[in-house]
Amino acid sequence: MREIKVRGKRLDNNEWVYGVPIKNSFGKAHLICIATIDQLGYPMERLHEFCFEVDHHTVGQYIGRKNEGDEDVFEFDVASVILQDHVFGFYRETEYIGIVKYDETECVYCLDLIKPPSSGGEQIPREIDGIPVFTEDDYETNRFYFSENIIQEDIHILGNIYDNPELLGGRNHETD
Repeated sequence: MREIKVRGKRLDNNEWVYGVPIKNSFGKAHLICIATIDQLGYPMERLHEFCFEVDHHTVGQYIGRKNEGDEDVFEFDVASVILQDHVFGFYRETEYIGIVKYDETECVYCLDLIKPPSSGGEQIPREIDGIPVFTEDDYETNRFYFSENIIQEDIHILGNIYDNPELLGGRNHETD
């Protein structure tokens, strides 16, 4: 079973808190509880002991993956994914940098790219024996999708859009 957890920034001290979200009457997660199930049965006057009011814009879900440092990856992290592959026998390394988001159309987590992918390694020819060669570089994309072949060591967390807005390079982010 997939582990479900979220994080959000507390309103009282601006620190991150991790746990289970509780939505308000408008459908926005505004409390995060770090309680066990049995504590949730406590009287309402004890709620403040383990539930914290958070900025609902900062609430992001754990995506079910860890990075190279064995840390959880959450929505709104800024991450780098570096892939190494051999295309037609040529070694290539491609780096994707973006904001971790959930693509509701594709039903998968992705990187909403901050800048175009950068490639290093050997130059792949545009043609081999008179046959045109097409690679991912030939297709315009602003997203990189996490797939089952992306391993933990490929993922590097650079920060997140709230603590490190400078990583966005002046780009606006949308979280609603």
